Amino acid sequence: MQPPHASKERLCLYPAEIWLAQRLGLGATQSVDRPCLKRQLFGMVNRMLSDTGQNAPPFDPKPIARKFAKVQDIRVEALNCDGMLIPVNDGFIIKINRHQSRRRRRAVCAHELGHTFFYDLDRRPPQRGYLDTASPHWVEEGYCYEIAREMLMPESHVRTIITSRDSSKSILWFLKHLVQKFDCSPELVVKRIQDLDLWDAIIVIFQANDSDEGPYFVVKKYHSNPFKCGAFHSVRTIKMGTAIDETSILHNILLDTYVADKETVHREKVRLGQMEQVFLVESMPLKRSSSILSVFSANQQ
Repeated sequence: MQPPHASKERLCLYPAEIWLAQRLGLGATQSVDRPCLKRQLFGMVNRMLSDTGQNAPPFDPKPIARKFAKVQDIRVEALNCDGMLIPVNDGFIIKINRHQSRRRRRAVCAHELGHTFFYDLDRRPPQRGYLDTASPHWVEEGYCYEIAREMLMPESHVRTIITSRDSSKSILWFLKHLVQKFDCSPELVVKRIQDLDLWDAIIVIFQANDSDEGPYFVVKKYHSNPFKCGAFHSVRTIKMGTAIDETSILHNILLDTYVADKETVHREKVRLGQMEQVFLVESMPLKRSSSILSVFSANQQ
């Protein structure tokens, strides 16, 4: 939620958060902290899921949009952005870029629905409940991403599945299981794993590129990539945009996955930025984006 330069200890709420606190009925904002605000917000999201009869995955944001957010129509069409929320006299229209995967469109719908939490729905047309120029844009955006992940992958459901996990299965196997169970993209599932600190692992998405000299790999420029979880949450590791040394063991692991075009498992001493140790490395191709997703863990957990 905080930008890279902001103090993680900052306690004051931004205008966007003050509006959320008021909408949630939390009373005097001076007594509300951010964790409390998020607990109440995500509790509301879960009540909306329950009130629309959604008690098991996969979860659909559309019934919530129509029942609670005054969304009049959800249109899938050609856009020059992922999606947009348009206030109209009686509520909202959500537009979603049709040139995206079905799972990505689900996430965009949930994200745009998240923006409605920042509007006064009693106004016609709805208006933001705070002066948007008084709050950095990333505050509302960050909450909308979190609302979308809670809506599509509620924490309670994810943790229930995790606690019943067959320990003989690999992290990669279980990641794919979550993708299918919740009908979400691997990228969203990985971010949710990071949200909840589910495993001791570093998960990295690499962009695969072809050249005359052969394939090469770069840490993909994607929000929060690499995804550091559990015991690795605070370690300094490889950065977005880093090109992988073509003479390295890591390059050979990624090349093996890329050429075989299937999942691979290696146990090797690998360098990730300033960090070097023996990892169990589980990799799989993400064919639709010419990427490779790799899970680095100290042991099979």
